[in-house]
Order: sequence, then structure tokens, then C-alpha cells
Amino acid sequence: MAQAIDLWFVPLDGAARAEDEVLLSIDERERAQRLATPELRSRYAAGRAGLRRVLAVSLGVPPATLSFRVGEHGKPELAAHGLQFNLAHSHGLALVAVGGEHALGVDLEFVRPDVDFEALARRFFPDEDRALLARCAESDRRRLFFVLWTRKEALLKGLGRGMTAGLQVAPEDAARWSIREIAAPPGFVAALAVAGVAPGVRIREWPRDLDGGYRGE
Repeated sequence: MAQAIDLWFVPLDGAARAEDEVLLSIDERERAQRLATPELRSRYAAGRAGLRRVLAVSLGVPPATLSFRVGEHGKPELAAHGLQFNLAHSHGLALVAVGGEHALGVDLEFVRPDVDFEALARRFFPDEDRALLARCAESDRRRLFFVLWTRKEALLKGLGRGMTAGLQVAPEDAARWSIREIAAPPGFVAALAVAGVAPGVRIREWPRDLDGGYRGE
């Protein structure tokens, strides 16, 4: 049986920023300093440190020993391990997916009430998705937009493509991936894309659901 994918929800607010920053690379620290507000800088540091801690638990190594490189398609990967992973974050919450040998992508979005989702749908969505939104009850339409958006972005991230390339994916590429909505905390939606037939998933909350592995810094 294929190894299950672990999905960790990691809170980004209220973290000890000094403890997070010590785990970051020089490039990550410099990027954090370029962000506009203390809140954004703190959340960025917490997200990158949280990624290291989750991967460290999966591998049984100290998080400070992990290093990353850019893969063939620009997607981050571990420099010394073949473990597949992906990170998404939104509105003070991160989602880390760890999938063994499975290439994957994950997305997490806060269902923001101030987003003109209809304009975004007209700009980015194909006709069939816009028709699906139009048929949806008006009270559910905003959430459905974010569900469709996260599914598309999870696939793009799995393929190693950025949003600048657009949301369109060739049907033959999409057919090779399994895409599903993931149960998320209230106010959020999330999606997971996995190459091939998707194995089971285990949804966990950091650090409540730690059940072994490396726990230190």
C-alpha cells in the first residue's frame, strides 16, 4: 500500500519569532526583512520554520540540518533527501504536505469577504468553471470560487508552475493527477494534487498531533 500523505496545519501567529528565525537560511532571512510589515515578516518566518520542523519530524533529523535547492521546474526540494513536500499559507495559517515518493502540490486559502471573486473568475477561469459558479446558490458561490481556485493552484504547484503562467493546464497533464478538496479549519479551504493515484491522507495539527520523530530544535 502506498504511503499516506501527511497534511499538517501549522499556526503562524503567536509564534516566537527569534526561535523561528534561527532556523531560516540567509536568503530566507533577507526575504523576510523585505516584507512590508512586522506581521508579514513574523508569519513568513513562522511558515518557513514550521516547514523545517514538520520535515524534521518526518525524517527524524534536527530541522537546522535541512537544506533546500531549486528543482528542475523551479519547485523547492530537499537537497539531501527524496522526500516530497509542499507548503501553502494564508491569513495566519500554513499547510505542509509531506508525501514520500509522491509528487504533490497543496494550496490553502482564507475565504476573504473583500475579494471580487466574480472578476477573478471572469479573468482566470474557463467557461465550464464560470458556468458552475453561475449555477451555484448565491450564498455558496464565494466559497465555491475558492474551492475551484485552490484545486487549480495545488495542481500548478505540483507541476512546478507559478501563477504567472496562468491557471490553464493541458488536459493530458491534468489527467495524470488526482486532485481533492481537503477538510480545513473554519473560514479556510484547501486542496491537494498528487501525481498518479492518490494514497490516503492524514490531517494533523501542529504541534498537537506530534506522535514521534524529532521534537527538538
